[in-house]
Amino acid sequence: MVNLSSKPIKEKSYPQIYWMQENVQIPCKEGSKNIFCSHCPQRVLAHFTNRGNSDLEVKITTKLQAEPLVRKVSAGAPFVEEFEQVSSIELIPSQEDIHSKTGVLKLDALLFYVEEQTQPFPTLAWFLPNTCVENEVSRQPDSFADCLWVTDTIWQSRTPRKINIEIEATGNHDVRVELEEPGGVFQIFNVSAAPAPPQFRKLTGEFEDIVSVRVKCQKSPVNSCSVCKYKYKICYPRPLGLVAPN
Repeated sequence: MVNLSSKPIKEKSYPQIYWMQENVQIPCKEGSKNIFCSHCPQRVLAHFTNRGNSDLEVKITTKLQAEPLVRKVSAGAPFVEEFEQVSSIELIPSQEDIHSKTGVLKLDALLFYVEEQTQPFPTLAWFLPNTCVENEVSRQPDSFADCLWVTDTIWQSRTPRKINIEIEATGNHDVRVELEEPGGVFQIFNVSAAPAPPQFRKLTGEFEDIVSVRVKCQKSPVNSCSVCKYKYKICYPRPLGLVAPN
């Protein structure tokens, strides 16, 4: 468990930012593992990647909800979300997974967090601007019979954000990208796998008022069913007037 990292990052005129990175590997039969705990409520950007063969649940305890928030992360899937008023984050092997008794929970965790402030400050900069989360994803089909995948939510936030996005299909299958805006409005983009021309294999751009980014693998019409691979990078643009840290 990490309790208030000693790795601060300073940004002029903004609160001190902390971050922690941990590679978790424990037998699922050992049960849960607490990876974050703070006596002072924290605003947290959590980025997890399930590297194991078992599904897991992330339990986030906050001061805003009476009951902990629970997010399921499938084997091989990424997970990114912003949370407010966080006091603890716990990892739990999924009890519904057939591997939960014999599997090994493997997780890459990256957290950025800042202590809640009594004075408000710009929502676009509640943590270090230009912070990026990036990942390479390898997903087996959830149904080999039909070569189908469930949708991965690779980023989400309660507050609409301006974000820079790069998503590239690096394997043999296409990916559908859904950018959600407030009110359930979606922008839909299709990213093709090889042998499509390079300009169709990547989505890049800056998008405003986004609350979630979802990616769903789709079988390529020219490739046989196999693992789906894609990579992404999501960054928060630097607001005007901010000074870059040394």
